[in-house]
Amino acid sequence: MFMCEVLRKRSMRLAGLSFSGPLSEFPDACVRVELELYKRKQDFTQLRSPHICYSPHYEKGNLGTYWACFEVENSAAIPHGITAFEYLNRSMRR
Repeated sequence: MFMCEVLRKRSMRLAGLSFSGPLSEFPDACVRVELELYKRKQDFTQLRSPHICYSPHYEKGNLGTYWACFEVENSAAIPHGITAFEYLNRSMRR
């Protein structure tokens, strides 16, 4: 069972897997992406919070992109087939 929580952070380096496609496929596809990420967990080094999966997502019309990610240190090596990016929360004011 997954526990979900909304977190508000200014920025973080995330590394993970994604699904892009019709929103009608989201429930099953999102679970598959998360399960695949957890199968690859041992491939990661320098995870900041290894028990937390971050899930940024974006929708437009009937299409969307869903990410399942771990937060990694800036110097961490990124496993083959995993995408890393800097997540910036522009809605948070300093």
